Amino acid sequence: MNQENIKNKIFHFQEKQRGVALLFSVMLSSVLLTIVLGVLSIVLKELSFSTSAKDTNKAFFAADSALECALFYNDGTVFIDGGIAQISCVEGSNIPVVSVSTTEPYLKKYQFSVVGLSSDTNAACANVLVVVDESPVGGGIEITSKGYNADQSGSCDQSGRSNSERVLQATILNL
Repeated sequence: MNQENIKNKIFHFQEKQRGVALLFSVMLSSVLLTIVLGVLSIVLKELSFSTSAKDTNKAFFAADSALECALFYNDGTVFIDGGIAQISCVEGSNIPVVSVSTTEPYLKKYQFSVVGLSSDTNAACANVLVVVDESPVGGGIEITSKGYNADQSGSCDQSGRSNSERVLQATILNL
């Protein structure tokens, strides 16, 4: 083989290898982009989950606080006789207790809403329903507290919202 043949073979080999660097860089970029998008997807899901857990905790503690308030005022003057029209669950607040009409003769229903049950300004609220069964046989009191992570307006109206809701229920039986 002479020197001219060797040069021609090297030249043809180099001509065949011209697009390899471009192809390699495109493949490497695609792999790196796929990895970055996968990690970004996981990070976004984790952020969403942590926000959801925080909102759920606010809703649970709002329901628990309002249930404790209703149990505190369950001394026979508010819900049994319908004695006072306001209670105070949050310092400095007067919360109206509203009587709900019912057609059943032995049942009395009362409801109230508590706003400002979080360290954030008005970031949690709860709606409470108290059902008093004064039937001669058995009877008792059932308290249902629905807690929400409210918006900053402090509204406990949950229609059309996608907030977290947690429900706690307590039953006191008259034996």
